[in-house]
Amino acid sequence: MRRFGWIAAVGIGLACSSLAWGQVADSGAESAETIRAVRQWFAGNTGRPGVVLHLGDSITYANPYGQWARSGSGQTDADRAVLKWMHTNARDDQDGWFLAANDHPDGGRSETACSGVRLDEFLAGGKRNLPSLEQMLTRYRPQMAVMLLGTNDVTAQRTVPAFRRDLLTAVGIFRKAKVIPILNTLPPHHHRPDLAKQFSQVIREIARTEQLPLIDLEAEILARRPTDWNGTLMNRNDVHPSASINGVTPTSAPTAENLRNSGYLLRGWLTVRKIAELKRAIIDAPATSPAPTPVPMTGVNPDAEGVKLPVNRDLWLSTVDSEAQGNNGGANKLKLKSYQEFSLVDLDATALRGRVIRSATLHVKLAGPERLHRITISSVSAPWIEGKSSNYQPETGASSFARRVHPDGWWSVPGSDFTSVSLGLGHSLWRMADATPPDANGWQQIPVDPRVVQLRLAGISEGFLMFDDTGSEWSRNGEAFQMRPFPNRYVFSRESGTKSAPYWTISVGETDTAPPNSPQNAAWNATTGTLEWDTPTDVGPAGVVGFRVRIRGQSLPAWQVPLATQPGNWIRMPIDMDGFPQGTPLPVEIVSVDGVGNVSKPIALTMTLPIRQRATLPGTDPQRKLGSRGAIPFGDHSVAVVDELATVTNFPPAASSLWHPDRKTIRLTAAKDEIIGFRLLSDGEIPDVTASLTMPTLPGVRIDFGHCVNVPANRDNQPDPVLPVSGATPIGPKSGQLLVELHIPREAKAGSHRGELTLRRRGSELTLAVELTVWNLALSRELNFLPEMNAYGLPGAEREWYRLAHQHRTVLNVVPYSQRGIVSEGAAPRIQNGQYDWRDWDRRYGPLLDGSAFADLPRAGVPIDCLYLPIHENWPGSMAEFYNGSYWADQAFPPEYRQRLVDTSRAFAKHFDERGYHRTRFHFFLNGKNNFKQNGWSRGSSPWLLDEPAHLQDFWALRWYGAAFHQGVREAGGTAKMLFRADISRPQWQRDTLDGLLDYNVLSSAMRDYHRLITARQSADQQLILEYGTANTIGSPNLHGAAWCVDAWCLGAHGVIPWQTIGTPQAWKQPEETALFYPTDSGKPVPSLRLKAYRRGQQDVEYLVQLAAVAGLSQLELGQLVRAHLQLQPKRGGTGFVGGEDAGRVNYGNLSGEAFAAFRERAARYLESRIPPQLPNGSGLPTPPRRTGPTGIGGMVAPQGANR
Repeated sequence: MRRFGWIAAVGIGLACSSLAWGQVADSGAESAETIRAVRQWFAGNTGRPGVVLHLGDSITYANPYGQWARSGSGQTDADRAVLKWMHTNARDDQDGWFLAANDHPDGGRSETACSGVRLDEFLAGGKRNLPSLEQMLTRYRPQMAVMLLGTNDVTAQRTVPAFRRDLLTAVGIFRKAKVIPILNTLPPHHHRPDLAKQFSQVIREIARTEQLPLIDLEAEILARRPTDWNGTLMNRNDVHPSASINGVTPTSAPTAENLRNSGYLLRGWLTVRKIAELKRAIIDAPATSPAPTPVPMTGVNPDAEGVKLPVNRDLWLSTVDSEAQGNNGGANKLKLKSYQEFSLVDLDATALRGRVIRSATLHVKLAGPERLHRITISSVSAPWIEGKSSNYQPETGASSFARRVHPDGWWSVPGSDFTSVSLGLGHSLWRMADATPPDANGWQQIPVDPRVVQLRLAGISEGFLMFDDTGSEWSRNGEAFQMRPFPNRYVFSRESGTKSAPYWTISVGETDTAPPNSPQNAAWNATTGTLEWDTPTDVGPAGVVGFRVRIRGQSLPAWQVPLATQPGNWIRMPIDMDGFPQGTPLPVEIVSVDGVGNVSKPIALTMTLPIRQRATLPGTDPQRKLGSRGAIPFGDHSVAVVDELATVTNFPPAASSLWHPDRKTIRLTAAKDEIIGFRLLSDGEIPDVTASLTMPTLPGVRIDFGHCVNVPANRDNQPDPVLPVSGATPIGPKSGQLLVELHIPREAKAGSHRGELTLRRRGSELTLAVELTVWNLALSRELNFLPEMNAYGLPGAEREWYRLAHQHRTVLNVVPYSQRGIVSEGAAPRIQNGQYDWRDWDRRYGPLLDGSAFADLPRAGVPIDCLYLPIHENWPGSMAEFYNGSYWADQAFPPEYRQRLVDTSRAFAKHFDERGYHRTRFHFFLNGKNNFKQNGWSRGSSPWLLDEPAHLQDFWALRWYGAAFHQGVREAGGTAKMLFRADISRPQWQRDTLDGLLDYNVLSSAMRDYHRLITARQSADQQLILEYGTANTIGSPNLHGAAWCVDAWCLGAHGVIPWQTIGTPQAWKQPEETALFYPTDSGKPVPSLRLKAYRRGQQDVEYLVQLAAVAGLSQLELGQLVRAHLQLQPKRGGTGFVGGEDAGRVNYGNLSGEAFAAFRERAARYLESRIPPQLPNGSGLPTPPRRTGPTGIGGMVAPQGANR
């Protein structure tokens, strides 16, 4: 099960700053999702127990590969056990190590590996008489197979698509044979490094999308030897791992240092570890997890003894404004108001210890007219202080929502609030249940899951959170709709007196005094920076529920320590590198705790944190010469030049490195496939100016001229829309400015180029020199960062809007249905009798998806990056036909409604795969908001807030829809990128409802407020993260758009999304901040200068992506350094929007365009000095795996049927 702490520890393991830890995530523990998927197909395996084949080329055939397994030093008891299980040293047809290394009479091969073999040859068989893959699986009947193939495919320069096709064929063969394949990425290839990287990326993508185990050998090698692998972990100038280097051999102990000096030792050790992990998780584990124990609504088990306990402390918390600092521990009421207000309660567990909990019920008496409906009871994984205050008064030393101990004690890590230790975060556990109706005296009963109570007995939880899951309510009378936002639900607290105070009834069973078994197979993994162990069994009936960990005598808080899972399942706990000394052996003790508080004997080990070198920003600041502040006469006026995004307040403009008026020179720099621009402005009106630019040494350069038209803004005129210019155009303070743009061709020669910009008007002529430096590097044509231009419809000439966005390295994405649930004309295929007619749909969208619509643009042939699907709550199934009125989606529809959603999702995925639409990310996105129903029930199709969910009922609906969508996609197979997208403004209240489901996570400013949480979820589920907001206002610095892109990437995001980008005709007369695209009478749109800011930001991120890869830094490592260097200190604020939730805007104060330009040059010079010329053309964005269903462990205590 996937869980998150608040994440000082968890965040380190998922996004740590050490190369030795942070870049090997794929070869670490497999996700619960992958394990579950592999279990499903392995369930029918009839292979021979312990038979594990090793399949490959000479890297596998080589004897050193299996030497550590056969006779290595430093093997643990767990290692020896799994090696014995796989018949190591039996030297027969059950011993896979023997089969891989034993010389065959045909020469050049063994039974399962062959020198020089390519993947296609391995599939077919015949090379040196080698059997085919299918024949090997039939003959040896293995349970698992480790496969490393592709190095010879790289040497032979096979194409990436051909290799991908063959690898998918191999996966199909394994799946048919019900054998667990363990894929391996390729070791670095000295002769063809780029192609080997591409092949390894294909292997990673297939492992993710097909949910297969993976040993990321390439990442493991580069993590230990980022730049000096050639001659250390790899034989010098060879494709084979090293055997003996610096006295280290393939049989040496697998210490951190030894694993840096023998490639075969590293590979052999990784393989044994991976096989052991899969054996524990799949072969040894039960096929299915037992169902949770139902809790009777009465809270009384007739076969058990009942115990009544008072609530011995309680506390009402608020999240609202200054109330978040307040304490209500002395109030005579407790309040439940969804995520705005909630309460903590506790009990004295002394009377329960040693007794197995059978069921539990919390009894509360209403203190107001509003009854309780669905309620969550969660454990709390940090101590809290009840306090004595009321009326939200801050109380020193007591708890509030914002502080565990007021005024400066955080709930977990610095900056955390109460959400970090409850509702599934901080290794807490939650369950929800429907409260009983109030009795005649106003009492209600809330069923509580026994395991939540067990955590309190075990000392792992510090009490209980009581939370209102329903939140806002509504009623309907025909077309009339009445919303009741956030009803105030009150119950009496213990301070109200014994007659109305809340209390518990607990049903206890047998006595259990036996300590549980100690954790099994405990080890310190220096590579991933994690303590690892297996959940043990319990001697008694209570069951192991958690653990306690001590490091150097210091007990770790419960919010850092994972809860127990099924016996035998692997526990992995990241360690906070900053919390302990580095380079020193540290003693560690781990104990198991069962559900009645019994504690096991400790298991002891040592760990040594590697000594980290503090990362520094690559490169050095360039010596850039600023020109003088000045202008040049042209006719009756003067002209000057500024950067395309520069803010101009005076004439002549401020000095810059671009404009050198004393030399009549414009200086530019660019990478290949980069678009750059500058503007000409004048101190007076100059009509009918014609311009031409020649670059004689730069064939293929594309040059575009534009007229920057002024629009009213801030009591002034400011340039924003840009009209294309093919002849004469005016320049002046009122008439606008001239924009000149250059697209540097991919084939451009690196170095200096000179050209001339000539301005002419009625006998006047001015020639300016243009000096352009082209860097010896190219930007990727496939975007590694997505400035997604969101829209809700286009006013005609649809394809031209997509082309304009594509030309600006942005992604236009148009929601294809309305809030009423009406799909836009032509945005969905016709469905008749279950058959889909795709002809019109393909004619409309096909050129966007195969790239042919962009054949003449700078990124020729690259398809659109994203496309919304028409699937939503009202299509293909009708809400009017199927919705029964429940707040809870899993109870709101008949099976037919869900099946239509599954069938249609499957049809889309299958069609896209058949058509080869594999590069676009298709979004299943639910945009509905129930507040649109306030003008009439039919004015909105969704009864929930599916866009920007607020209450648990909203998240629960997203969970239900997402699971149905993924089921259909999974059934379709193929490799189309079918992603479940959600726009989340409150991720702290998401719980684990969307774990294992959400692929494309679009976040508000909460991405910054809850950054650790977001990055943890991203890493665990391979999500794409994007931040949404609003474009800068016209007249404010346009550099803000570029800075937003850079800043978001530095924080780990993969894109930004201005929430609306299409202007109206009125945008030409009055400023529209949402008009990044302007409509024209011709139907063809024109861009704004602010749209070009997003292009600038996207290109800057492309520099950063290459810089991180070459410097060996993670995105977050480099991001932290870049934010400090550029002094990015954003403030997130509102826009004044009142039509719904305000998307907000990120403001950056006074930014320096010169600083951004200087940093680009710094990055380019660093890259030029360390890499040969490269032409990157592949996206490094994450590819979310195919989902098998929700992985969160929260849910219902006992389903009770529909409850409104």
